Amino acid sequence: MTPYIQKLIPGSRSKYSKLETELLDWFKEFQSQLKVVTRYMIQAKAHSFANRTVYQDMYTNINAAKFSQKWVDSFMTRHNLMNRRKSQLLNGFLMIMLSYKTVFYLIYFTKEKRINIRYR
Repeated sequence: MTPYIQKLIPGSRSKYSKLETELLDWFKEFQSQLKVVTRYMIQAKAHSFANRTVYQDMYTNINAAKFSQKWVDSFMTRHNLMNRRKSQLLNGFLMIMLSYKTVFYLIYFTKEKRINIRYR
């Protein structure tokens, strides 16, 4: 999100803010090593952080936390995270497919002689 745009409704605050800051640090460190971080990895890491005694002493109800996919989505939204590698791969794939489609139509229409292409 660009810095000049403010959210009118910031959304709900996290219940486990200390855990989320450590999870965010882990996420950024992992991405800085150019490794892919999946949503399942975030969920599993949140569970492993929740099992630490530090967080169990800090948050009494953390054992009941499920860290569902919805929680992972809200975590990623709260911290403006996205898996850019997937979107870059998808964009590259779409560009390749569009170029193949263009070449296919070019070959098809020249064989059908609907379009006369003259090479100089």
